[in-house]
Amino acid sequence: MVLDVKPESPLSGYLSPGDIIVSLDGIQVHGPQEWVDTRILINKQVYQSAGGTKGYCIPSSWVENKMAELEGEQFSCPGELTVFSIVPCLNMTALDGESRERGHMKSRKNMHCLTAGDVVLHKKCGNGWLGTGTSGNTCLCTEEESCSTPVLTPGHSWVEIKYASPFACSSQGNNSTDVEAHNSGATKCQGTFVFVGDVLTMANSVQLTAYQPRWTFNFGLNLPTILEKMLACTFHVSLTLALLNSLPVFFLDGESILEVTLSYLPWLNARKKRQVLRIFLWGGTLSTILAFFMFILHGARSEYVG
Repeated sequence: MVLDVKPESPLSGYLSPGDIIVSLDGIQVHGPQEWVDTRILINKQVYQSAGGTKGYCIPSSWVENKMAELEGEQFSCPGELTVFSIVPCLNMTALDGESRERGHMKSRKNMHCLTAGDVVLHKKCGNGWLGTGTSGNTCLCTEEESCSTPVLTPGHSWVEIKYASPFACSSQGNNSTDVEAHNSGATKCQGTFVFVGDVLTMANSVQLTAYQPRWTFNFGLNLPTILEKMLACTFHVSLTLALLNSLPVFFLDGESILEVTLSYLPWLNARKKRQVLRIFLWGGTLSTILAFFMFILHGARSEYVG
């Protein structure tokens, strides 16, 4: 579940607090750790296998009269359209690197401008999908279709993100917050969008939690995180005070701790124990005062430099 989306995040405007991320590229995501593992897997695929080929079976009638414009050495599309390249019907797992590159260059002759939101609704093809059973086959498309793949900048990923919005379902009178119910497509409280860019930067710009509230109210979203931070803060403050109180300083419990410790040393008589105790207490007190003033001086210097 999404807890927060940074304003500068590329996912801002697509995801909101309370939304549930269902899958990345067809891979089911059940928690923050799986979100991290999947984004790492997708990023490795981009650099280790040239990103693979993520294609969609597009009707041939769609690509008619939608040719991309050539500007210099790059193709471009007007508005929010995306450049797609038609991939020939091949079993891509049987290609070596050279043949794959040659096939890619040939596909550049068939560049078309399509709307990404409409394209993602079609059947997938190609060898770049991690969560589907395409097995690198572009021949999954019928004779009336062609396998079209988006043309991306090197190092960028094309990632399908499927999400559900339980709050939207609740406002529509649907009290179910089961993610599987949203996957059927029968309600308007689910959606799929495409992210194009650096997948690592994208994933780090969203704060997630494995917790999902039983009831859909805003306060319940951050309640586990707030409680966790309060308990962690209480523990750290208590531990810090306990350590400070254990220092060998006058009028602190450290004085009594040191005195009891010295009492277990049989080779020291009572007079020497008192002398050793006073030496340690004076040394601990002076050292603590010096460390305190050094801390204040360092803080003041940092503030002045800043």
